[in-house]
Amino acid sequence: ILARQLERQGYSVTCVGNGVDALRLLRERSYDLALLDVLMPEMDGFSALEAIKADPELREIPVIMISASDEYSSVIRCIESGAEDYLPKPFDPVLLRARLKASLEKKALRDEQKRKTEELERAYVNLQRMQDQLVTQEKLASLGSLAAGIAHEIKNPLNFITNFAKLSGELIPDLQSSIERADRMETDEILNDLAANLQRIQDHGARADRIVRGMLGHARQSSGERELTDINTLVVDSVNLAYHGVRSHDIRFNVAIEYRLDPRAGKANVFPQDLNRVFLNIATNAFHALEEKVRTAGRDFEPSFIVVSRPFGPSVEIRFCDNGPGIPPDLQRKIFEPFFTTKPAGMGTGLGLSISHDVVVKEHHGELLVESEPGVSTEFIVRIPRDLTAQ
Repeated sequence: ILARQLERQGYSVTCVGNGVDALRLLRERSYDLALLDVLMPEMDGFSALEAIKADPELREIPVIMISASDEYSSVIRCIESGAEDYLPKPFDPVLLRARLKASLEKKALRDEQKRKTEELERAYVNLQRMQDQLVTQEKLASLGSLAAGIAHEIKNPLNFITNFAKLSGELIPDLQSSIERADRMETDEILNDLAANLQRIQDHGARADRIVRGMLGHARQSSGERELTDINTLVVDSVNLAYHGVRSHDIRFNVAIEYRLDPRAGKANVFPQDLNRVFLNIATNAFHALEEKVRTAGRDFEPSFIVVSRPFGPSVEIRFCDNGPGIPPDLQRKIFEPFFTTKPAGMGTGLGLSISHDVVVKEHHGELLVESEPGVSTEFIVRIPRDLTAQ
């Protein structure tokens, strides 16, 4: 009787005689609704309902329980077990139509919500993939702009190494002569000069090595491992790299860089490659801003860039301050948003500060702040906990 009523209302109906067959059919075919009688052979309605709601593949199917019993305990048990609704026998056609329509509309809404959720998840995965590609492009673009600066920066220590090696070679004949003459004082002086030259060669070789490692670190992904890193050394190498990268495009551009680095800033347990990108990005942005102000303010303007490091409780604080054009208050709230940039079209992706913010805040559990007075100065403040393991 129920099946005929539903078919007259336009529904496609399948009938089975017990809960076991109901479960089998639900797993074999796709249904929008199940109506379960409470009393059935082999497996009653309560057991079938509990089995449906326990199955991840079936639990989203709405179930309406039907019974000749109008006891509240049965109704409550059905609802608590996950039934969508409860219909008493004999069926009221109007009530039956209304309850089915409501349950199927809820099912349709849930299906639509699930579909949209899956679409959003796919879109999120695609967005992450695109962001990874953009981050890679950002790195490659910065590598290109830094290439000439790297060549200039690494040329200085190589010149020193070459010159001191040449001087040392020229001292060898003098050393041999002083030994032959048994002139102990002159021999000692030459040996001291050779030792000093070798120390200078070692120092400048180490500097060249840091530059190369910094470049490689900027190019590759983070190793995923923290390292005890000297913050002042990392800051100086990053700022010098950024400065020479900008100067490679305009050799006439000069900035008075002042380092106020507190030795107590010391070392911190960080991801050095990622932090290098942060310092490099902040410094590069500052130099570009100063470059722009030089063009607009004229020759009387003297660009300056001050870098300060100091202990800050359990953290180390690094401040980067330039006397460039500054950032308007309404834009200061947006500069860490992805794809937001104040640079002209084609001059930046707007990802640099967004990535830097993620590295400092999410990866290092630190702070990245900006303070700016338009037309006067801009200061970026980076605070990094010394020991990430305590976070």
